[in-house]
Amino acid sequence: MRTGAGDMRGGDAGELRIGDSDRDQISDVLSEHVAEGRLTIDELDQRLGILYAARTRAQAAAVLADLPPLGGLGTTHHFHVGHAPEDAVPALPDWLTEDARPQSPASTQGSDPTVRPAAAAAALAAPEGRAAARKRIKLRADENAIGHTFQAKRRAINAELQRASSKGKSEEMVRLQEQLREAQDIATSARQAVAAGDRAGLQRQLARLRALS
Repeated sequence: MRTGAGDMRGGDAGELRIGDSDRDQISDVLSEHVAEGRLTIDELDQRLGILYAARTRAQAAAVLADLPPLGGLGTTHHFHVGHAPEDAVPALPDWLTEDARPQSPASTQGSDPTVRPAAAAAALAAPEGRAAARKRIKLRADENAIGHTFQAKRRAINAELQRASSKGKSEEMVRLQEQLREAQDIATSARQAVAAGDRAGLQRQLARLRALS
């Protein structure tokens, strides 16, 4: 089971591009580290921003550099597969290994698995508190995934819109404005899926948003 931070196989493997499922699996692992008290919500937000902007394995792996492998029992699960059991340990993509972890230049307090912020430790003391915390953290991660994906798409569309405007291409401008409205509608549908607990629906909407062109 590969559940901790890791590096890539091969000398130049870190330059290989990653896909949506890679980002989603790593997002699940980051969320679990918050549930276990190693990261704060603010740190999760920051790392998700880096993750969803990442294009290569090396860039994505950087958000896990100072985190140990996850422990605990349970079967692995992936972001796009329905509802996972509460005690499941999320798995990283196959190209991230436990025995070749990148070294972080400066570890943070949250990277020590024996040190937990007091509030997080208190919230996770009881099993029901831990389950509730995981749900809240996963909700936050899902909302971040929508926000980062939508903002990246919005920036790309606005850049094209500026170019079309500078060249006086009115038809292209209309098309891009429609595309921007469609992106906003998809993001709204994705948030509705999160509110309904529909993980498969969320995944479909994120895929639509990423593929919008």
